[in-house]
Amino acid sequence: METSFNRAGVKPAGYKGEGCVGCGMCFYNCPEPYAIRVEKD
Repeated sequence: METSFNRAGVKPAGYKGEGCVGCGMCFYNCPEPYAIRVEKD
């Protein structure tokens, strides 16, 4: 989780550049519509 709040007043998940498996949990839990796009190669 990030340390700062976003416009919705929640601490969003932050991507650190490793370990993403493309599960989509960040997409479905993000309070900001269309803020995240998950793509698999």
